[in-house]
Amino acid sequence: MRRLPSAWRSFSRLRENWQRLSNDAFGHRLMMDAIVPGGVAIDLSGELSDRLRRQCDDIEREVRTLKRIYDEHAGLQDRFLTTGRVTPQLAAQLGLTGLAGRASGQAADLRLRPRLGAL
Repeated sequence: MRRLPSAWRSFSRLRENWQRLSNDAFGHRLMMDAIVPGGVAIDLSGELSDRLRRQCDDIEREVRTLKRIYDEHAGLQDRFLTTGRVTPQLAAQLGLTGLAGRASGQAADLRLRPRLGAL
């Protein structure tokens, strides 16, 4: 049986590699102001385009491997089965709003009517 921490390190490594290449390609690790409707705000060199494609292929292969690990790891599945779920009743009791509230079945969303939250 494979150990859980190595899988987590693998996802962190994949994310870090992606952000480093994004910084090389777009000048920002999170691609701020680089991705726009219909494409990108800058022209990528052929070499950077090739690196991005290769990295996407590498990530796909590794995520498939990590998915197999997850699918075979009952303890990991048990841990994530209900992670992140908040029932509508609990969300109301906690007073969740915004994204978490909407995801938990709450109709009130201060983002839609921001004056409600203003002091």
